[in-house]
Amino acid sequence: MERLLFSTLLLSVAAAPTLAVDASPYPQVRLQNEQLRLQVHLPDPERGAYRATRFDHAGLIHSLRYQGVEYFGPWQDGPHDPYAHGAVNGPVESFSPLGLEEGASYVKIGIGVIAHPEGPYRFRDTHEILDAGDWQVRQGEDWITMEQSVQQPRFASKEGSYSGGFGYRYRKTVRLTEQGFVLERQLENTGLRGMDTEMFNHNFFALASTELGTAWVDAQYQLQLAFEPQVEKAEPRLALEGKQVQLLQAISNEQRLFVPLAGHAGVADHQFTVHHTGLNRGISVQGSLPLSKLVLWANDKAISPENFVRIQLAAGESLSWHNEYRVY
Repeated sequence: MERLLFSTLLLSVAAAPTLAVDASPYPQVRLQNEQLRLQVHLPDPERGAYRATRFDHAGLIHSLRYQGVEYFGPWQDGPHDPYAHGAVNGPVESFSPLGLEEGASYVKIGIGVIAHPEGPYRFRDTHEILDAGDWQVRQGEDWITMEQSVQQPRFASKEGSYSGGFGYRYRKTVRLTEQGFVLERQLENTGLRGMDTEMFNHNFFALASTELGTAWVDAQYQLQLAFEPQVEKAEPRLALEGKQVQLLQAISNEQRLFVPLAGHAGVADHQFTVHHTGLNRGISVQGSLPLSKLVLWANDKAISPENFVRIQLAAGESLSWHNEYRVY
């Protein structure tokens, strides 16, 4: 069964897996089965829970609960601001800008055409979205698909050269599985020129049970990899042993962890598990493209292996890729 939704419309379907709606001022849906509940915020330029210009607006998984345990809780304090760059939970993705140094606007996939900042570009700043393109949302019993089409105007300079002209059709599907979910993406270059961008996922894992309350990041967290990681500079808060990275102490929000991990090669190395020894629970991720970069980030409430992939498409080309998440 498939339903076509506008991003401002929420539907509830009585089925298993279940589609449901939670009370919220922001457009969202819930995918649910006997073990899992996913809350997905929908892209909406006017009413969306996230309207800033750092992260892709599609497929924002606000919450994942498995057997009563929250995996994507809040990672920062304070009231929710839809225009703040970090107003997101859980797996959130960002593409590097296209045409940032060229003219009056630049493009970010999953957001649209954005006004060029007056000063230096900083990813934390929110800029004006000139054109959010056309969003369509389709929904089935255990999946939801968000598709955006964007076309940036082409600009001619006095010297006769051209800038702008990027365009794309971007589709992201969140598909529920028995013990997790899959993020499926398809990107088609519909513009006049090639695109070269890097996409990363911040993840923001914040495991907490109803008994323990709010999560915190300390020595109970381990990162298990498919390769033996290498670091350029020793980090006293981490211990590396074989294919495992162990946190040795609590991480403060004032001194966040940011450690690039080298040593990966090929698609087989694009997999990792974050394990919490106190809860004896964790989450595993496996990607279908080779890693271009892997960074371990953490603050006091969330831990995030940031997995980067490189996307290069000539005009008219398209690419499909996915990440599979499994919780236990």
